[in-house]
Amino acid sequence: GRNPGTADPIQGVEDTMMRSRFSGCFSARCLAWAALAVAAGGLSLPASAQGFIIVEPPRRRILPPRPIPPLRPITIKSQRVTVKIRRGAAEVEVNQVFYNPNSRRLEGTYLFPLPEGAAISNFRMQVGKEPVDGKILSADEARQIYMRYVRRYIDPGLLQYVGRNAIQARIFPIEPKSEKAIRLVYSQVLPFTSGLYSLVYPLNTEKVTKALTGELTVDIDIDAGQPIKAVYSPSHEVVVQRTGETTAKVSFAGKNVRTDRDFQLFYSVSKREFGLNALAHRRPGEEGAIMLMLAPQREVDKSRVQPKDVVFVFDTSGSMQGEKIVQARRALRTVLGALNEQDRFNIIRFSTEVERFRDQITPATPANVQAGQEFAEGFKAVGGTGIDDALQAALQVMKKRSDAENRLPFVIFMTDGIPTIGRTQPDEILGNIRKAGLKDIRLFCFGVGADVNTLLLDRLARDNRGAVDYVGRNENLERKIGAFYAKIANPVLSDVKLTFSGITVRDLQPARLPDLFAGTQLLVFGRYQGSGKATLKLSGTLGGKTKTYTYQIDVPAEQLQHDFIPRLWASRKIGVLLEQIRLNGESKELKDEVVRLSKKYGIITPYTSFLVEEPGALPPGPFPRRGGLGGFGGGRAKGPPPSIRLRLQPATAKADRAVKLSRARLRQAVGQEAVDASRRLQDLQQAEVAEDEVLTVRQVSGRSFRWEKGVWKDDAATGKLTIIPVKWGSDAYFQLASHRQEWAQILSLGKHVTFRSGKKHAVVITDKGRTKFTEKGLRQIGR
Repeated sequence: GRNPGTADPIQGVEDTMMRSRFSGCFSARCLAWAALAVAAGGLSLPASAQGFIIVEPPRRRILPPRPIPPLRPITIKSQRVTVKIRRGAAEVEVNQVFYNPNSRRLEGTYLFPLPEGAAISNFRMQVGKEPVDGKILSADEARQIYMRYVRRYIDPGLLQYVGRNAIQARIFPIEPKSEKAIRLVYSQVLPFTSGLYSLVYPLNTEKVTKALTGELTVDIDIDAGQPIKAVYSPSHEVVVQRTGETTAKVSFAGKNVRTDRDFQLFYSVSKREFGLNALAHRRPGEEGAIMLMLAPQREVDKSRVQPKDVVFVFDTSGSMQGEKIVQARRALRTVLGALNEQDRFNIIRFSTEVERFRDQITPATPANVQAGQEFAEGFKAVGGTGIDDALQAALQVMKKRSDAENRLPFVIFMTDGIPTIGRTQPDEILGNIRKAGLKDIRLFCFGVGADVNTLLLDRLARDNRGAVDYVGRNENLERKIGAFYAKIANPVLSDVKLTFSGITVRDLQPARLPDLFAGTQLLVFGRYQGSGKATLKLSGTLGGKTKTYTYQIDVPAEQLQHDFIPRLWASRKIGVLLEQIRLNGESKELKDEVVRLSKKYGIITPYTSFLVEEPGALPPGPFPRRGGLGGFGGGRAKGPPPSIRLRLQPATAKADRAVKLSRARLRQAVGQEAVDASRRLQDLQQAEVAEDEVLTVRQVSGRSFRWEKGVWKDDAATGKLTIIPVKWGSDAYFQLASHRQEWAQILSLGKHVTFRSGKKHAVVITDKGRTKFTEKGLRQIGR
């Protein structure tokens, strides 16, 4: 029970343990339990809930003494987060179900760190079926609780919450072998900047627990009151459903997920035809990183949609027998039925020979569409694979077009094999397409199965302003082609370009912007110099005429938020460089740049393996270690032998592809490994979530920290710097955490950290060093 006369539950835990004659049983695992037994579930691809319980240890026994069995940690059986956003105001309802696996009743204190800057306007809490009295702690009150815990249990993980308010409530009883449900409702006004609303739900509990959430669901209902443009989460792979011009639903669901980051969601609103918003991240004295969110209207008048000329080129060779040819016929029927009335089309079936639906491009009248669907129903899988002849036939159809001006030419090419008829060498096939001289064509490729030449399909798409995708053995070809075509059905701006004035922007990713389609969105990343007011111009072709849209953006000289932007830029840049190596061969310049970016941002590539340098020297967390909750006591654990790659268990097939990529597979053209390599490069180039894939590199506030010989070292802590040693757990240590929120985030990495604090100083957290700062001294080392 609670220690009599002690108001602070953490103090009560300490006092009870100090007085207990059996305090020896409170070693590593019991400390982890007694101090902060649970951290929770949340919202994420890797996630767990954010609320956690500080559980008080059982009161000591009187004679006769008996061993106290170690307590097992409370787990989160499920968590459901429901958010309703109405014109910038959010109501958040959190339902958590905790489970006590122990055979004794427990009591504790529930803490829920609130989002940064959240101003809570309404608060309700319920434990089980009963309402409870909860208290909203100020940031200062919450910080005192966090720091007392860090000081007493030698675990800096909670420093990540410094600067946040918190909700606190007593939880009793927590019955043995039973569940405890907690319901929490709070309201807040969402931050709004430059047309962008941002929602943050605090989830990052990886540093204070390694527990997973059994089931996690997040549902967000947005009613913006004005047209919604882009909806984007940089932290989690969410599903976005645009239910109307001003409404949207966002969802995430997962099982056995972990928390390693807060959930973030941005959505933009604008009444303009093309909405454009900018986010930036920039550290003092460094080049900045910028992200542009560009989205046209969801619904546009048909007169504003550019007409298309589409040629479908489908493989019907013998290897397409069975379910594949059935799905191919259905897919073609579906996309033909989705053509706009002003579009035109043709169909080319190929195997050993080539067969056209019509000699020329055909208007998409109901009668012609029906005839095309009937033509597709006659597809039979037989013969070889004449890719070159089929593509040449498609290009001839495009060349014969009359009234081609103001029409976008699309070729949708599907094959399940490598060339066996006619010209079979990839360079010859690509050369023939170049000779055709159709520079404005968009060629989209679908490779079915693993028996395709990925190098050929990748280059066909890249060289002809298209995209490539692969359909695996267990994937549905009909669904995949149908979903793709739904995205490109309504083009509204082609030949897209961005120009800047007032700032210098370089290395945009993607370098060549794709066409914009109604209801889609485009993310563009780049590096920038300069700051202040800037003008951005979006130009492109609309209805055969060049259109220009002008936007005013405010670019910061310093912005420590949005630190996911540099890593997403680096991911896309690495993907482009690796693609160049894959298609054109390796060069020292390309390889060196891949290695540099990979090491700086912790992104796995064929050239970097992130090896452990010392036997048994594991980075802190999420592995259990001696010395405190989450294992930040600095002790050594039995680790893998030297030179074993460390990575987190991949939560998705996409993350798994990151590890499988190797230099040999990068060069391979045919086979499942070649398909995996191509998909991995697409993942990098289209990355929308800043996933952490290795344990030896961490990103904090836009900085890279590398785990070397038991210390987290800041990559920026180089050059001639004055070293300031600070004793861990001293007054000086907590002064650093209180002085700047960025420093608190850095200190939460672990007990041993080295980081650059200013232009001339670096702080080293060690077992010996300074124990106190003056205010003047703190300001000096931060300059």
